[in-house]
Amino acid sequence: MLTNYHSHTQFCDAKARVEDFVIEAIRLGFSEWGVSPHCPLPMLKYAPWAMSIEDVEPYIAHIEGLKVRYGDRIRIYTGMEIDYIDEQFNPSSDYFQSMPLDFRIGSVHLLRSPRTGELVDVDCSISDFKRHVDYHFSGSLQLVVQHYYKALNSMVELGGFDFLAHPDKISSNTSELSSKICSNGWYQDLVEQFLLNCAARGVVLEINTKAHHSKGVFFPDRQYFERMAQLGIKVVINSDVHHLDRLTVGLREVGELYKGEIVSLKDII
Repeated sequence: MLTNYHSHTQFCDAKARVEDFVIEAIRLGFSEWGVSPHCPLPMLKYAPWAMSIEDVEPYIAHIEGLKVRYGDRIRIYTGMEIDYIDEQFNPSSDYFQSMPLDFRIGSVHLLRSPRTGELVDVDCSISDFKRHVDYHFSGSLQLVVQHYYKALNSMVELGGFDFLAHPDKISSNTSELSSKICSNGWYQDLVEQFLLNCAARGVVLEINTKAHHSKGVFFPDRQYFERMAQLGIKVVINSDVHHLDRLTVGLREVGELYKGEIVSLKDII
């Protein structure tokens, strides 16, 4: 089955319309398609990648209309990618749980600055990332990674999501600044503790293929696939697509590489 449950459209930071993605997904033979705009982030003055609060109801209504129009050819799910910010704002928050969504994705893109307390984007350009590390984290990549995994584990404990998006995405930017960072013992320990936490709580992880076309990597990296399978961690495989020509990037490759249980959304919601 060709499926994808992580896609971004005109409702957040992608250019293509939802309907364009649905039509292309049908053409390519997808059996299921999930739409997942970045959640509203009212605590940020500037968040161009996020949807607005005012667009939430129109978004949900729009997807319901597409389900009627294309439901005989593809199964469409209404979702949202929800950031963990703190114990008040995360996928388990009443605000998100009350939304009539088919599924919720948990993710971490922002960290609280130890220096100023403000929210810092760590899933950004490498130049901005380096500037954030130098100013907010005293130039310490280890400190950034520790804060990232603390946020991930806190989100896992709070729950409220159906699967967790692109775990270890922090490796993308940290590896640009220190190519060997992921092989450090302290880094491997953080990943191991996170995977143990996910396994203990039955968390479904996403293997994200978005960067496979440009860097040949997945999130989490393929080096963790064997351990994830050993722990019995179930996964969904998604392309986190923002562009019409990248719907299938890396999907089949991961399907061949991962030896654990690959599930579809209908198995977990």
